[in-house]
Amino acid sequence: MSDDTKFQVLRFLVSLAHLDGTISPEEKKIIAKHLKWSQLTEEQRSSLSFEITSPLNPIDVFESLNNERTQRICLDAGRVLINACKNDSEEKILLDQLTKKHMSEIDLPKAYSDVHETMRSAKKLQDLRAENRELTRSRSIWRTLTLINWL
Repeated sequence: MSDDTKFQVLRFLVSLAHLDGTISPEEKKIIAKHLKWSQLTEEQRSSLSFEITSPLNPIDVFESLNNERTQRICLDAGRVLINACKNDSEEKILLDQLTKKHMSEIDLPKAYSDVHETMRSAKKLQDLRAENRELTRSRSIWRTLTLINWL
């Protein structure tokens, strides 16, 4: 995951956590965990610090995300956040609405095609690796036979 995607996920989590007016200790733990593995620039850290004290609307943050993959990652991270808190019904309702919106905007034929293209590419890669192993074995056998003949 790119550093920019990590930053976008953190922005979304902070805005979602603030939806009920406060960030609970459980939410702080999850956000801190995400912060720990992210490599934010000073500018991103400064922006995030500002957003912690002056939260943005989670819908606006979600809609500003640059691609479907980042949106999906944010929705998954948001689920982890609300499941940890167990009592944030506002956050759950909003996350459910964003998930429905996200799913309705996905171009399913394109997504299906992308999955099949990825599978074809993976199969080609697997075949190439098998060919490479076979060539390596053949070369090894040839070298051994050459060495035996030379002796």
